[in-house]
Amino acid sequence: MKTIRSSFLIIAILTLLTISIIGGTVPAQALSGSFGTHDPSIIQAGGCYYAFGTGTWLPILRSCTSMYGPWSFLKNTFSSLPSWIPGAIGATPGNLWAPDINFVNGQYRLYYAASSFGTNRSAIGLATASNIEGPWTDAGEVFRSTTSNNYNAIDPDYIEGKLAFGSFWDGIKMIDIGADGKRSGTAMYNLASRGGGAIEAPSIVHQGNFYYLFVSFDTCCQGLNSTYRTMVGRSTSLTGPYVAQNGTAMMSGGGTQLLASSGNEIGPGGGDGNALPGFFGYHFYDGAANGAARLNIRPIVYTNDWPSFGPPITSGTVGSTPTRTSTQFTFNPTLTRTFTPTNAGPTLTRTPTINGPSLTPTRTFTPSATSSMPTRTSTPTVAAGGDFCSPVTSTITVPFTFDGAGAFCWQASSLGAYINSWNTNSVAVNGVNFTNIWVSASSLPAKINGFYYVSYNSNVGWGHFEARP
Repeated sequence: MKTIRSSFLIIAILTLLTISIIGGTVPAQALSGSFGTHDPSIIQAGGCYYAFGTGTWLPILRSCTSMYGPWSFLKNTFSSLPSWIPGAIGATPGNLWAPDINFVNGQYRLYYAASSFGTNRSAIGLATASNIEGPWTDAGEVFRSTTSNNYNAIDPDYIEGKLAFGSFWDGIKMIDIGADGKRSGTAMYNLASRGGGAIEAPSIVHQGNFYYLFVSFDTCCQGLNSTYRTMVGRSTSLTGPYVAQNGTAMMSGGGTQLLASSGNEIGPGGGDGNALPGFFGYHFYDGAANGAARLNIRPIVYTNDWPSFGPPITSGTVGSTPTRTSTQFTFNPTLTRTFTPTNAGPTLTRTPTINGPSLTPTRTFTPSATSSMPTRTSTPTVAAGGDFCSPVTSTITVPFTFDGAGAFCWQASSLGAYINSWNTNSVAVNGVNFTNIWVSASSLPAKINGFYYVSYNSNVGWGHFEARP
């Protein structure tokens, strides 16, 4: 839970000598199963791990074997957009953003954000449940920002009766939260700023005598072009002031870098280090998968009261209590398991844009996971209607999702009740184009020799095709 101080100093490192992994020098370690997500917040409950992420409407991943996986899609938090949101932000968003899961006062609380296109007219909402798997009840608005404010009410993070939030504008702020989970009073605290520059996604961890503020610097959500970096500062007070390891105040742009792009792990950030004590879960863009957004988890290592991240967890480095010595960290796992990745569940994407007053990055959120990956062949195929595609072909059944750039083709025995696609140049079923629209089964053309032939093309860095039951 987010209100518990992290008493676990280090978890899941096999006889690891004193660590310094500043700058993301350790490559990404793939988890097991279907682990496409964005802005993850992970909690352990009832013997399972749950990762809440950005999407329509706040998709939940679950692993009941270990933190490593296999992960699979469980359900969406909501079945539809909460009714209060359009009036609060003046728009009807297609996705909800950056959830933050907690267990407070005997109930699960999930903070989340909604925003209108290209402005800081945004709102933070709250959902509650007695069971982590729901049903979830929307409790309505917690806090909002308007275009007249110098802050942006997104990326919420709850800790010890306070809620941190913020993106661009004047940076990371904090408000007081009452026993009911809603805002209490009118106080607002300033935690970190880059003078209108790119800073967002706060996550605060209370460890020992310090509070540690993790944030993301630079450009999110551009796939392989993302430049997100995970930074940190510390304070003896929850409300600050926070300083970097070199003494620079975070209100003056300071921050100590913990993760940056390295190898196939591009733009690591948007993380949470408090809901799962001792670990930091975050997203990155996979250089080996056309920039698809993936979940990764690393242990938090404290040396002289400053944090760094250990290597990504693997099947042999999770699930037991750590020990600490003066010169090294050791871990003796109680279980040795080999996990076979599985594919399950559709993945939903987030495609808003956030523009700050000084910088104007486009935030395109693309959590992805494949329920069934095509089998690669050596010979290109031609779909019905003459569309040239892949060298990828296979027979697929629903549910099925694919995120990525390039040209692909599938021979599909079934497409379920409807299909959808976006950020594509073309998606055709038996030669009929269905790009950027939900299509019901009744609108699909007739099968050809018992199959649908689906061609897909995108050259914009990422695209999404989804067939659902």
